[in-house]
Amino acid sequence: MSEPNPLAHAAPVEILMQWEGPAINEPGVLFEEAQVNHLGAEVDVAAVAGWVAVAAISGVVGNATHEAIKEKVLDVLSALRRRFGKAKIDEVKQHVLLQVQKHRNHRKITDEELRERIDLLFNGIRG
Repeated sequence: MSEPNPLAHAAPVEILMQWEGPAINEPGVLFEEAQVNHLGAEVDVAAVAGWVAVAAISGVVGNATHEAIKEKVLDVLSALRRRFGKAKIDEVKQHVLLQVQKHRNHRKITDEELRERIDLLFNGIRG
């Protein structure tokens, strides 16, 4: 009996042979839950939404790496909710939807499916 191929469900990988342009520091990529306590009175909702969209929404559901990153995002969103309240989280959620709709690379995913995926993520916020 043969072993199942663990790569059978792997997402395709695109390798860039050459980088055109300068490296861009994106501090949101390394955002930690503890950093929420050091934010000022206002949150850059668009920046947080962009980070959520890239880190948690754009990955392959069920992939172990994606699930670990999603947990990190949920930790940060939970801390944001505790610090700034539900209204701020609702604002982030709305921006995530807008950014994902604007930047999705194929239209096979309907707006309803995007909303469901975003709702599922935000329903996981603790606290």
